[in-house]
Amino acid sequence: KNKIITLLEGIARAIMEGVAMTLRVVLERFIQAGFQVSQIRLGGGGARSDLWIQILADVLKQPIYIPMCEESGCLGSAIMAALGLGVYSSLEEAVANMVKIQRVVLPNEEKGPLYDNMYQMYTSLYETLSSSGYFQMHGALTKENGRMTACGN
Repeated sequence: KNKIITLLEGIARAIMEGVAMTLRVVLERFIQAGFQVSQIRLGGGGARSDLWIQILADVLKQPIYIPMCEESGCLGSAIMAALGLGVYSSLEEAVANMVKIQRVVLPNEEKGPLYDNMYQMYTSLYETLSSSGYFQMHGALTKENGRMTACGN
C-alpha cells in the first residue's frame, strides 16, 4: 500500500513539474517579447497547495505571491463594483486598497541547478518533437480523433 501511495505521489509531482516547465516557457517568451514581469501571483485551488506553490517558485526562479483573497474572479468583480459605486476614483486605487498579499513563497536556491537541468531536457525534448513534425501529425484536433491542438510555436 505504501509503495502505491509513493508511486502516486511521484506521478503527481511529475505532472506538477511538467506544468511548471510549460509555464516557464511561457514566462520566458513573455520576457523575450519585452513584457516586464514584476510579480507572479497564484490564486484559486493551486494557492492552497504548498507543494505546488514551491514547485512553481523553484522552476520559475521567481517569488510566488499569494493574495489574501484566493478567488481572483470574485475579487475582480468586487473591485469593479466598488469602482462603479464610486468607492474609489480609479482602478489603480481600488486595486491598491483591495488586493492584499497574504504571503510570498521564495524559490529554493538549492533546487535551481536541478530544475535548470530538467528544463534543458524539457525544452530539448520539445524542440526534437516539434522539428520532427510530431505535433503537426499527432496534435491536430479532428472530429475523428478528438485530440487537442498541440501545435505550439
